[in-house]
Amino acid sequence: MFVRSISKMALIASAVLAGAGSVRAQGCTMPAETDFKLVSIFPSHTMSNPDAMCVLPNGEMFFIEQWSGKVWHFAPGGSIQMIGTVPTNAGAQVEDGMLGIVADLNFTTTHWLYIYHTPAQLGSTQVDRYVFTNNQLSNPKMIISLPRMKIGQGLDQRHAGGGMSWNARTGDLFMAIGDDTYPGDDITKFGGRDPTREYLTCLKSSGNTNDLRGKVLRIHPIPFPDTQTPTPGVGQTYSIPKGNLFPEGTDKTRPEIYTMGTRNAYRVKVDSLTGWAYIGEVGADADAYDAVKGPAGHDHLYIARKASNYGWPFVNGNVEPYPVRSYETDYLGAGMKVGDLFDPAHLKNLSKFNTGLTDLPAVSPPALYYCTGNTQKGISSKLGGGSETAMAGPVYYFDPNLSSTVKMPPYFHGKEIFGDYSRHYVWLVTPDSSGTVTNLERIKTNVGMTDIHIGPDGTIYLLDYDNGGLNSIQYTGSQKDYTACSWIKQGCTDPKFSEYDKTANMMKAGSCLTAAAIKAPDRSSAPTLSAVAFGARRFVLPAGTSGAVAYNVHGVRVAAVRGQAGQAVELPTRTADGVLFVKFTHD
Repeated sequence: MFVRSISKMALIASAVLAGAGSVRAQGCTMPAETDFKLVSIFPSHTMSNPDAMCVLPNGEMFFIEQWSGKVWHFAPGGSIQMIGTVPTNAGAQVEDGMLGIVADLNFTTTHWLYIYHTPAQLGSTQVDRYVFTNNQLSNPKMIISLPRMKIGQGLDQRHAGGGMSWNARTGDLFMAIGDDTYPGDDITKFGGRDPTREYLTCLKSSGNTNDLRGKVLRIHPIPFPDTQTPTPGVGQTYSIPKGNLFPEGTDKTRPEIYTMGTRNAYRVKVDSLTGWAYIGEVGADADAYDAVKGPAGHDHLYIARKASNYGWPFVNGNVEPYPVRSYETDYLGAGMKVGDLFDPAHLKNLSKFNTGLTDLPAVSPPALYYCTGNTQKGISSKLGGGSETAMAGPVYYFDPNLSSTVKMPPYFHGKEIFGDYSRHYVWLVTPDSSGTVTNLERIKTNVGMTDIHIGPDGTIYLLDYDNGGLNSIQYTGSQKDYTACSWIKQGCTDPKFSEYDKTANMMKAGSCLTAAAIKAPDRSSAPTLSAVAFGARRFVLPAGTSGAVAYNVHGVRVAAVRGQAGQAVELPTRTADGVLFVKFTHD
C-alpha cells in the first residue's frame, strides 16, 4: 500500500460517530453527530489487508486483498465468499499487489471485472479483465500494461498507485498510477529529482510526458469477445477519449495521460454527472519546511475538471516550488543556481531519464492540500494537522425517490466524500462551479479506510484496511425533512420533471423540484448532457428523439424506454436505483 504508520483502532459495530457537528438535522443543515451510526457489515468475517472494492446497483460487492491476491464476492442475503486468487508478486515489496477493482458498466451481461495489480513476473503493473461466472474468476485478458522498475533496481518500496473509476456516462476508465520512486530518501522527501539514480527521480515518471507512471490515465476499454486475446494497446483493447492532456500522435507523449505530475495518486473517483475526477494523492514525507530543501510534504485533493499537470516533483502544497539543490547537475548545467525556485508556469524536464518533452504544461493548483504541521492556508486549514494519507471518495447525490431509512440526508447532495486513512476521518467537500472548495465538514469514523463507496441504499461504505472489514455510515435522523432544501419546493413528496426545455437542453422542473434542482449543485462547466433529470421517472420525449436511457446515482445505466417525440413515457420503478440523469436517444 503506502507506508504511514498508525495504531489500529477497534471498530465497534453500530457505534455512534463523533465530530459531525452539534446542530440537529433540519433539512439542509449538517445533522448532529448522534444522527449517524457506524455498522460493521461482516462482523464475523475478516479479510487480510483489503485494499479496494466495487459495488453493483443490486448490492453485490467485490473486494481484493492487497498481498494475498484473493478476490471476495458478497451477494445480498448471502455470505462473503472467495472467488479466486490473482497471481501477483505481493510481498516482494510493500507497495505491490492487488491495487484496484471495478465492475464493467454492463456487468449483468458481460460479467467482467477489471483488476489493477502487479503481476507475478516482475517489472510491470497491469489491468486485466476477468470473467466472473459460477462463483469463480476466469479467463484473464490484459487490457493495459505499465512500466515498473524491477525489484533490486533500487530500494524496493516504490509507489504503484491503485484506484480505478468509471465515467459511466461516457464509458471512460480512469486509473491512478504511482510514480515508481523510493520515498524514504532525503532527496525524494523534498521532490525526487536525482540526476544519476533512477529509483530516486520522479523525472522518469511523474514529470515525463512519455511515461504512464505518476499519472491519472483515461482510456475507453474496447469490449472484445471472451474468445479473443488481442495485444494490449490503443486500438486493440482500448481507445483514447478526446480531451486527454496530449492528443494522439503528439511526439514524445502518451495519449492515455489525463493528468500528470502526481506522486502517489492512490484513489480516483469520477462524478459521472459532471465528468470531474476527484484525485486523492499521498504526498511527500517531509514533515516541515526547510529553507534549503523546500516546502513540507502535503497530501492533496485534486478536482480535475479537465486534463492537467499538478507539478510533482517540481512543486508541492499549494503550488509551492522547490529550490534547485547542489546535487542537481542537470539544472545547474543549464544555468540555474542553487536556491533558484522552479517556475510552475514554465517547467522543464532536463533529466537524462526523461524520454518525453522538455517543456511541460503549466501547473494547476490542488483543490485541497494539507500536511503534518497544519501550515496550510484558507479552506484547507480546516483539515488540521497530523499524519495524512488522502483517499478520494465519490460525490453523493440524494435521491428523494429512494426508499431507504438509512440513506444520507439531502444536505450531502453534491458533496464529495473525502477520506483520510491515517486520520480516520471523512469530510464533506463542497465545490463550486469552478471546482473551488467552499466548505468542509468532518465526520470521525475510527476507520482506516482505503476505499469509499456509496451503497444502493444510500449509505457510505468504508473499506477498513487495518481491521479487514467493511463498515457503513448510516443516517438515523429524520428522512422527512428534505423539503427544507433550497432546490426542493416546500410541501412536495414526489419530485419529478415534466417538460423538456429545448433552449436549456435539459428537463424543466415539475411540480416539486425547482429549476436549480436540475443541475443542483451547479456545475456550469460540466459537459453538455442530452438531459439531466434529477429523480425523474416521467417526462415527455422532446422533438427529434425516440427514447431515453436512465442512469442511477452511481452513474450506472438502469433503464431505457422508446417512444415518439411528444410522447409521455415512464421509466420502470426501481426502488433501489433512483434515477440521476437521462440521456435521450435519436434515430
